[in-house]
Amino acid sequence: MIIKDLKKYAEKPKMSKKYEKENKKKLGEILEIVYSELLKPLKNLFKKEIEIVIVLDNYPVHHAKILKKTCKYLNITLIHLPPYSPKLSPIEQVWRTIKKELSTEFIESEEFLIENFEKWFYENIDKKSYRKKMD
Repeated sequence: MIIKDLKKYAEKPKMSKKYEKENKKKLGEILEIVYSELLKPLKNLFKKEIEIVIVLDNYPVHHAKILKKTCKYLNITLIHLPPYSPKLSPIEQVWRTIKKELSTEFIESEEFLIENFEKWFYENIDKKSYRKKMD
């Protein structure tokens, strides 16, 4: 009895047909603007450039249909890393080093953190070992 009662609260609320139709129309208008104003110029630009490949972790947003459609439209290849594999992601190695650096510092202010973070980030990105991993 209790489970049955809980299920009705867990169900997705149904939208009235009127609002559902209006929302679909608005979404269509928004997507039309996005494609015409943003994606078409990018597509023309990317056609002339080299192949673009983006390596992503498995954050749910990285699997969104709109991202996949946009990347396909722009001829961008997405490569998803296997789950729980931070050692395969070069940026994770950089974050690890920065966290190590940060752990020894007293963070005086937001400005101090930003300034030093930028310094540590670019120092680590420029290291040969990271550059080699990214090539």
